Amino acid sequence: MSRLEKGLQVLRQLCEPPFLYSLGDLAKALGMTKSGMYKILAVLVQEGAVSMEEESGLYRIGPSAYRMGVVYANGRGLNEAALPVMEKIGQLTRETVSVGVRDGDSAFLALSVESPHVIRLKSRLGTRMPPNAGAIGKLLWAYHPDPARRLRVLGSMNLELEGAGCPKPILSLEELLREYDRIRAQGYALSVDESVPGFLGISVPVPDRIGRVWACLCVAGPLDRLPIDRALGLLPALRSGAEDIGARLG
Repeated sequence: MSRLEKGLQVLRQLCEPPFLYSLGDLAKALGMTKSGMYKILAVLVQEGAVSMEEESGLYRIGPSAYRMGVVYANGRGLNEAALPVMEKIGQLTRETVSVGVRDGDSAFLALSVESPHVIRLKSRLGTRMPPNAGAIGKLLWAYHPDPARRLRVLGSMNLELEGAGCPKPILSLEELLREYDRIRAQGYALSVDESVPGFLGISVPVPDRIGRVWACLCVAGPLDRLPIDRALGLLPALRSGAEDIGARLG
């Protein structure tokens, strides 16, 4: 593996919870020696892609990597296209509205407009969404453009590890594929108690101008405010919003 590939692995790992890592934790997570990891981190820190906190010695994503993310979102027109729609749906539902994006074989949280309620769903932008739990991850994997590749990638995954920290992940590959079929057939993904206890999420695809799906629009909130019947009743607004975002993206 080249030094560049190792550096990219480090950046990807720093985008995963808990988002702050010691030198030893990074080396262990990526199967590298501490000395090798130190050399890679030294370059990344020098270039601003990684920052080290002086007091704790822990590493986090740095300003140049953050800027790359902003350029990526602006380059795709996502902020300008999605935020007005998200704010409108947020006013309607008073729940957290999010946009998830698929990049290759990963789904992550790209944008979020939080609920005004004290008890609300709160996630870090850039958080990777598992393929087997949650409305965003499940929908974006359901609409993966290459089903054969999707099957190979999922077959190589440990679904228990992928869903670690989620109360009710889907752990059977066969069941997960059936869930993807249901999502595509009904045109939405529903998550109840899957990724966060006591919370529901519902997402719809955001198609581009030729019908491909690389993004989704999601509303999530606690079950006592957002029960299943209310969530399903929001589908027309969500679908209209997703179409609007897709049209704005061109």
